[in-house]
Amino acid sequence: MRSDDNLRANPDARLAIESKEFDQVNQHFLAVKEHETRYQYFTKHFNQEQKITHYGNCTTAPLNFINTPIESLSKYLGYEYNDIYAPLNFLKIEKIGITSQFLEESETYDKMYFSNEWSKYIIQLALNKLDVQYITPTIFDLGCGSGNSIFACCELFPECTILATDLSYNLLKIAMNHKKKNYPSSQVYFVAMDGLNVSLIPSSFDIFIGQSILHHLIDITTVFHVAYSSIKPNGCAIFFEPMLSGFVVMTSLFRTLLKINGSIYNESEKLNEKIVTFINALINDYTLRGNAYSKMEHSRITDLDDKWLFTLEHLRTAATDAGFKNIEIVSLFNPPRYKSQISGLLRFVEVNFNELPHWVKEIVNIFDESDISCNKNDIFMEVGIICKK
Repeated sequence: MRSDDNLRANPDARLAIESKEFDQVNQHFLAVKEHETRYQYFTKHFNQEQKITHYGNCTTAPLNFINTPIESLSKYLGYEYNDIYAPLNFLKIEKIGITSQFLEESETYDKMYFSNEWSKYIIQLALNKLDVQYITPTIFDLGCGSGNSIFACCELFPECTILATDLSYNLLKIAMNHKKKNYPSSQVYFVAMDGLNVSLIPSSFDIFIGQSILHHLIDITTVFHVAYSSIKPNGCAIFFEPMLSGFVVMTSLFRTLLKINGSIYNESEKLNEKIVTFINALINDYTLRGNAYSKMEHSRITDLDDKWLFTLEHLRTAATDAGFKNIEIVSLFNPPRYKSQISGLLRFVEVNFNELPHWVKEIVNIFDESDISCNKNDIFMEVGIICKK
C-alpha cells in the first residue's frame, strides 16, 4: 500500500505512479479487447471524484470562464490529450450533428481547411468595423476546429487569452499540437464541449468568435443568446457564414456549365467525369441548403454537415432577438468572386482552374464581369456578422 500523505507531499511521485497505472490499464484494455468503450473501461480503474487529473502541467484556468466542473481528457484518451479538458462525463454524451469528417477524419479535415492567414484577414476585416481597440482581449472561440481562428487571434493579439472549444477532441488535439509547435507562449485553453449547453460565466469575454460554425447548427438563435450573455459590455460577437444569394448565382453558373458541356461533341473540350460529378454534388448541396427555409425541407438538413445558406433577415433576426442593437454585415468577397470561389472548390478534387477547358473560363469570366458591371452589392457569397453589445 502506498501512503497518500507521502504522495500528496510529493506530486512527482504521484504522477509517476498514476502514469504507470495508466499504462498498465491501457495495455490491459488493448489485450482483452472487451466490447466496451475506452471511457467505460477506464472509469472502472480511476477515481471519478477527481475533477482535474494530474497528468502533466494541468491548469484550472478554464474554470475562470465556465460554471461547470471539468477534467483533463488524458485520463481516458492518453497523454497526448493532456491539456485538453472537458466537462465531466463529456465522453458519455451523444454528440448530435458532428460527423466523421470532424472525428475519425480530423487529420484530413485539417489538411483541407487549415488556413490561419485567411482567418486573420477576415477577423481583421470585421474588427475594422468596430470603434473599440482591443490590446489584451479575452476571447471565446466556438467550434474552433484545428485552430484557424485561434492562431489568427494569437497573431492579431499576442497577449490575448483564448478559450478554444469544439465538440471534436480530435480536432482540439491537432490544434493543441499546432499551438505547442508554433505559439508556445500563447495563452490558449482547449476544452472539448458543446458551447451551447455548458454554462459560461456571464460577461467573461471581450470577443466571441464563431468562424464557419452557424451553418452547421439547426437552430442558430441559441448561439447569439450565449454570445450576448458571455461577452462584456462593449464586447463583440463575430461570425463568418455563407449566404444564399451568392450561392444561388453560383448554382446558376454551374447549371450553365453542365448544359454547355452536354452539347459538346469533342471529348477533349469536355469537362471530365470527375469534375461533372463534383459539380452535380455541389448543385445538390446548395439546393438542399437553400431550401432549408421551407418546412418540408427543414427536416432533411438534420444529418447534413453544412445545413444552411443564410439570408440577411435570418442572421439579423437571430442577433436582434438575443439583444444586440449594433449589427453590421460585411462581404468577405468583392467582385470578381466566382473564379476565386470555383478555384477554391476545385482543390477538393485536385484540379487547377487554369486546367479547365477554355470555354469554361470564358463563361466564368462573363459571370464575374456581370457581377462588377451591375455592382451587385446585395449578392453575398460569404459575410462577416459583427454584433456589438
